[in-house]
Amino acid sequence: MRAARRRNRLGACRTRRRGAGHEHHHDHLGRTHDRARARGVRRVVVQELYHAQFAADSPEHEAAVMAVTQRPIAESALGEPSGEPAWKTIPSWFLIGGKDKNIPAASQRFMAERAGSLRTVELPDGSHTVGIPEAAADVDLVREAAAHE
Repeated sequence: MRAARRRNRLGACRTRRRGAGHEHHHDHLGRTHDRARARGVRRVVVQELYHAQFAADSPEHEAAVMAVTQRPIAESALGEPSGEPAWKTIPSWFLIGGKDKNIPAASQRFMAERAGSLRTVELPDGSHTVGIPEAAADVDLVREAAAHE
């Protein structure tokens, strides 16, 4: 089966498998590019849009490297149940990018609270890849987690 793409007014991608009679909407992922595979549709972010969509707080040359080395995600993974959540039994720390265009900061705050985050750091201008340009904040959380008993 071939995947067909249609753009809506917002530029989001809609993927439809011919003959399947259903559509998947991924507005939160921005304009993505589908790759048909034998086992279903896989998605990657269009390389030219990667910097703005995923890594706006990183230098453009670093975001370009991330764009060309990204691994595709199976569309099925976006809605697949994950099983028993580890955060129920394992302590959690969160680093949140306030300008994450993929997982809204409000959703991340909710997840941090639900998980009983021992410390949550939110960087207001951080993107989805906030831990790369803000490595020091990331390292501080990892050190704190490693020292936790």
